[in-house]
Order: sequence, then structure tokens, then C-alpha cells
Amino acid sequence: KTCISREALFQLNQILFVLLYNLIRFYSINLKLKTHKKDDSMIEEIDKKEIEEDKKEKHKKEKNKEEKKPIFFEQAECHKAIVTVLWEELAKHAVSEGTKALYKYNFCKGDSRKNTRSSRSGLTFSVMMIEDMIKNITDRDFVPDEISIIFTAVLEYISAEILELSGNCARDISSLFFENNKNSIITTEDINLAIKKDEELLKTFE
Repeated sequence: KTCISREALFQLNQILFVLLYNLIRFYSINLKLKTHKKDDSMIEEIDKKEIEEDKKEKHKKEKNKEEKKPIFFEQAECHKAIVTVLWEELAKHAVSEGTKALYKYNFCKGDSRKNTRSSRSGLTFSVMMIEDMIKNITDRDFVPDEISIIFTAVLEYISAEILELSGNCARDISSLFFENNKNSIITTEDINLAIKKDEELLKTFE
């Protein structure tokens, strides 16, 4: 058996949150570039403007909240964000997992036996929880189901990759000290070592 320590689980959650934040950030930038027809060289300027706008919004104390602009779903822009954040094979598999999850969700929409978006999408991670995280990141009241499902599938895939490699590291280390020990615990050191050993994970999270 392979278990994971609390510290390692907390670290994994942080890694996934940073990944989700970057995916949403680049997805928003891609939409803005597409809407305003700007070049890729304008990404830095958009980032600076967003930072300035965030600062202004924090200092404002308005009694009545302004209507928040909704997030629109563009599958192509989702894929671009994934390819921008992740590296090569990781990106290809992540895009594939997101597409599969979205296809399953659309196919099982009328299935009354599957009453959650996670079950309809064939995902283990909670789509609702990821949707709430996206709402907090974007400060929006509504997020399209498609965005939540695709990014949930991506996070689940990356999590599985990290846990598989970390589990291998934990088993290798435990076998050095205990030959007959079949149990191992994934620690923060195992996660760090697993990311360092995998070139694409290292490039993604460095």
C-alpha cells in the first residue's frame, strides 16, 4: 500500500491551485487577445493593466456592486491555455483528457442515474469544487460547466502523474531501508524528487 502524508497532500493542493490559476490567467488573456485582436507581444501589457485594475478595485468602496462580466466558453482557447502552461507530452495528454471528459459530459447529460457533473464526465475530482475555485480566482458569479470540466480533468491528470511518480520514489526509498516492507508513505520530499526527475513537470512548475 502507498499512502500520502498530510504535508504532502497540502503541497499537492498548492501545486494544483497554482496550475489552475495559471490556466485561468492564460485563458482570460487569450480571450482578451481574441476579442481585441491584439498580438502576442501585448500579453505583458495586459498583465500590467490587470494588476493596476486589481489595485484600483481593492481601494474602491462602492455601496452597490457593479454587474460582473460573465466568462465565455471557447474550447480552442482552453486548449491554448493548457498548451501554454504545460509542456509538450503533458499538454497533449491533458488536452486529450479534457476533451474526453467534456464529450462524456455532453453524452451523459440526459442520464438520470448520474446526477453530478463529475460522474457524468467520468472524473474523480469534484467539478463543483474546482468551479468554486475558478469563481474565487476570477471573482465571477458564473462559470460555464465546460470550463470547469476541462480544467478539472487537467488537474486530475496532472495529480495522477505526480502521485504515480511520487509513489515510485517513496517505494524505492522504503525498499532501501526495509526490504520486506510493502507499505510506503509519500512525503513532500518524494513529490519534490518526482517533479525534479520528470523533465516536463520540472519545466512546468519551476
